[in-house]
Amino acid sequence: MKPIPKRQLATAAAGLSLAMIGWSLWENSFPVLTTYTIYRVDLPDAFDGCRIVQISDFHNTTMGKDNQRLLSLVRQASPDIIAITGDFVDSRHTDIQTAMDFAGALAAIAPCYYVTGNHEARFSQ
Repeated sequence: MKPIPKRQLATAAAGLSLAMIGWSLWENSFPVLTTYTIYRVDLPDAFDGCRIVQISDFHNTTMGKDNQRLLSLVRQASPDIIAITGDFVDSRHTDIQTAMDFAGALAAIAPCYYVTGNHEARFSQ
């Protein structure tokens, strides 16, 4: 079996790298709604039918003008509460106004609960 020429290997590696970058950009720009139903006999009746939206690792992302793509999915889910579970900002490229505008839009949909992540821990504001 003949060895593959280095030029072909480099071309294949470059093509694979471009495909992976393209996939990452697409995946981070077009959110999807995934739902899970949890059945627990020991869950209090007050939580029967409770809908929770969890947003994690937002990293100051912008998905459409004013994050309307993501907000549309959140509205579609009709949550009772929204849990923001860390890394709402990106400590290296922080746009606090984007994060605050998005948080305000989320709060207009349902009560929000927030915990910090490692990016917030590194963030000076």
